[in-house]
Amino acid sequence: MCKELALMQVPTIHNTEENPDFVNFRKLLITRCQVEFEKQSIDESVRNEKVKEIEECTDPEKKKDLQFDLEEYDRRLRMKSVGNIRFIGELFKQNMLTVNIMMRCLANLLDNKDEESLECLCKLLTTVGKELESKSNVNLSQIFNTMKNIVEKKDGKVSSRIRFMLQDVIDLRNSKWVPRRQDLNPKTIEQIQKEADNEQLNIQLMNSVPMTPRKEDRVGSGPNSDRKAGRGGRNVSSDDGWIVNTTNRNRTTQFTVQSDKLKSKAPLIDEPLGSSQLFGSWGKGSVGSNIKSQPPSLGANTANMYAALENMNLDDKRPITSRPGNKDPYSSKGPSMERSYAKFDGRGSRSGSQHRSNDSSASSSQRSTPAPVMPPTAPPKLQPAQPAPAQQMTEEQMERRINNCLDEYVTGSSSVDDYFLDISPVIPPSYFPRMIEDSYLRVLEKSQQARLKTGSLFAQLVKRGRIQLEDYCAGLEGILSQADDLKIDIPKIWDYLAEILVDLICEEVLPLGRLYKSFKVLISQEHAARVLAPLFKQVVSEKGPNFMHSIWHASGLQLTDFMPSSQVDSFVKDNQFEFLVGGGAPVGQNQLSYEQIQMKLLDFLKAKKPLDDIVSWITANVGGRVKENQFIKALATAIFRDSINSHLKLVPETLSAHNNLLLKYVDNNSTYELQCLYALQALIHKLEHPQGLLLSICDKLYELGTFSQESFIAWENSSDPAEQEGKGVALKQLTCFFTQLKENDEEDYGSSTSDEA
Repeated sequence: MCKELALMQVPTIHNTEENPDFVNFRKLLITRCQVEFEKQSIDESVRNEKVKEIEECTDPEKKKDLQFDLEEYDRRLRMKSVGNIRFIGELFKQNMLTVNIMMRCLANLLDNKDEESLECLCKLLTTVGKELESKSNVNLSQIFNTMKNIVEKKDGKVSSRIRFMLQDVIDLRNSKWVPRRQDLNPKTIEQIQKEADNEQLNIQLMNSVPMTPRKEDRVGSGPNSDRKAGRGGRNVSSDDGWIVNTTNRNRTTQFTVQSDKLKSKAPLIDEPLGSSQLFGSWGKGSVGSNIKSQPPSLGANTANMYAALENMNLDDKRPITSRPGNKDPYSSKGPSMERSYAKFDGRGSRSGSQHRSNDSSASSSQRSTPAPVMPPTAPPKLQPAQPAPAQQMTEEQMERRINNCLDEYVTGSSSVDDYFLDISPVIPPSYFPRMIEDSYLRVLEKSQQARLKTGSLFAQLVKRGRIQLEDYCAGLEGILSQADDLKIDIPKIWDYLAEILVDLICEEVLPLGRLYKSFKVLISQEHAARVLAPLFKQVVSEKGPNFMHSIWHASGLQLTDFMPSSQVDSFVKDNQFEFLVGGGAPVGQNQLSYEQIQMKLLDFLKAKKPLDDIVSWITANVGGRVKENQFIKALATAIFRDSINSHLKLVPETLSAHNNLLLKYVDNNSTYELQCLYALQALIHKLEHPQGLLLSICDKLYELGTFSQESFIAWENSSDPAEQEGKGVALKQLTCFFTQLKENDEEDYGSSTSDEA
């Protein structure tokens, strides 16, 4: 159901007739699942109140009830968490969630290592483990190695219930994800209908099987004999009034057949069993049979339903002979169902024994000529499965899919790979230019982040070869041709077009020479300069003027190619682009705010840019301001933020990797070191003082030798009124750290005194 509703557009609370606002159902569903997964599964405030109420209760009976309520509360929350995890796994099986999301969920659950998370981990692996390893080729060995350590009590301490649960999942993987017990999931209507049909066939099969005749029914003492005596006993009243059943002791006991335990299916109507002559003598009794061979027993027939085919070719070779002298009155009475079964039965009937005695010579002659053996039938060759045809969509459906996938990427719900995996099965490459044009039109009037991320999306797709450059340029030229008309409704369209192009220039995906060809429509309308000015400024802001200078001169273009010569001087002077017409590349001309500098540095650190690239950008965009305290704070804040993970824990390896960048600009300056500690204090206060985080960062900084012992003491004793917010709590968390510093200082002083003595 969720898969069918994924593309449905749902109106938001801000939706009006004048300003329609819709959001797709898939985005709502995935966002809700993410919120349920990330939030704490137990409301600590509510649970703490229940625990406090239990501790304060003095009545034993009431306390017992409160404990029961707390256990029930925990149980329901646990069931809810496990249910949410199972639902997330089923969404993945319906291709609504990606492999990367599943791996992040597994890693998150395994990192927590509390019992509830481990139980959810088991449920998620049971649900999606087979699909991850078989279809997505994901290696889960590291996860299962950690689970084995937990089971063997090497990693953490968990209850026996959770250990057994983990061991069950490990065993399930070892058995190729084949469960030992059938999963009792709710059945679909098709499964119920199929079971009902099978049960009906079994009932019809049981009703169609004839009962085996009894010896007492076939044997009589005369025409006036009582044949009812063989069918059962009579109830006779004795002298004392008791009713006695005089059932024959030799009567075969009848058993009740349980049809639900029979595995045989109804015979096929058109199933060939041999030549018609093979069964033509059934109505003639045992002496009228044309088949000279001894018939197989009933047990052999049931074991091999095709045994009759062995004698198919014998009908034309064997002469039909009669048995002279056979005057058996029983066999001359015509066809009989009982006699037909007696032929195969052979359980003491006169005809059966006579058949065996009169047919001995024929049997011996038949045994001398072996029956021809049918050649084994080769099993049919399995044809390889044909690939499923690509899903066909109407143009409206394709536009809806493109818009939904773009919204998910812009909001951070999916990655570049996820976007392409969602559109590639349904969007043909011939539609890519139209897709690019529609995507840009969709984000033009949205936020700056949406435009930048959309430009980055197509830059990565072109860079990875998922979209051809010519297809991209065709889509770009489509929207550039509409710019002159759109400027009435979107006055800042020139700045917006620059924002969607900046990543393609910075990633060197779109050469300036190819951009010139796409800009011909703007050049003819004399609008090219309006786009180039903000575009070049943003490239300088991202990569520095040196980069802009190099790619411009490598292209061999002139400003007169984009605009009339009369506009070149004002274009260069107003935008400080002297380096484009022969002047040197300026340094530090862009006055970015410190907040912008901090965010840009954080982006560089998260993208793991090389140290030289970061230093070049700082040199080009910060210039002489690198010696100001505000820049040192911005740099330290970016480094500390990148070194803290989503669980508000320090990642020591990340902080160690950024140590050289921090040392380059701090340069053992005690004033700069103090500014870094102020920045760390402000960041920890903004994060609401996570337990143990500040202590771990200070320990690592002291271990790396980034800051001196004197700088830590100076921060502790600082009385700057502008830097007092959050300092009291920070110092309380670092009590043991400063105690150790002072002890180390006393030890160093004592050792130096003893050396002098």
